Amino acid sequence: MTDVVSLSALAVLLALVPGYLTLYLWRRTKTWERPDATDLGTTLLALAASAVDQTLLFPVTTAYILPVRDHLLDHPLRVGGWLFLSLLLVPAVVGAGAGRLSDLVLDIRRRDVGPVRQLLRDLFPQTPPSAWDAFAIQGRGDGRFLVVTFDDDSRVGGLYYTDSYTMTSPQAPGIFLEQEWLLDEHGDLIGALDESRGVLIPSAAKIKHVRVIASKEELDAEAREPRRQSK
Repeated sequence: MTDVVSLSALAVLLALVPGYLTLYLWRRTKTWERPDATDLGTTLLALAASAVDQTLLFPVTTAYILPVRDHLLDHPLRVGGWLFLSLLLVPAVVGAGAGRLSDLVLDIRRRDVGPVRQLLRDLFPQTPPSAWDAFAIQGRGDGRFLVVTFDDDSRVGGLYYTDSYTMTSPQAPGIFLEQEWLLDEHGDLIGALDESRGVLIPSAAKIKHVRVIASKEELDAEAREPRRQSK
């Protein structure tokens, strides 16, 4: 009876712990995270992640563990090494690597304006947890002018381009505009402030809304497009 309980505990340990560690490191490494899953959802995701970890570890398992499966106690170093790989090393590498890959995809989405971004959206569909995260991930402000209005109706405007960035979940939402522009009393852009080297809004908590304005290149391109003749 004791052996059955021990084997059951070991099976649960191997099934859940690697997957949970993989998920934890993935969520800690990537820039934004999805809304919290239910306990059942987390358990199922952990089982799936464990399956991925064990698949990657399969060559080592078949080469070093399978031949001695009936005499594991006679090979403590081999079994200990396999447990280290299975419970710690592989889940850590897979989890952290997946988080970095998520950030790489996010960065390419934000910076690329061509077919690569659309391909990434098709291959890696993402559901951001907030409208602010969606704005950053989908690149709505890329290459455009932004006018930020705060709760007290004060405003700041500037150009959101290559050196600009937006902080997303789980970090505190914020935005950096690489080029600050002067605004008139109506909140319209007048011209760039030559002495400014950008404007940082470290927290979006008091932002009322953000106005996105087409760039000059976009307006010129639209003006050059021939108007469609109505039938």
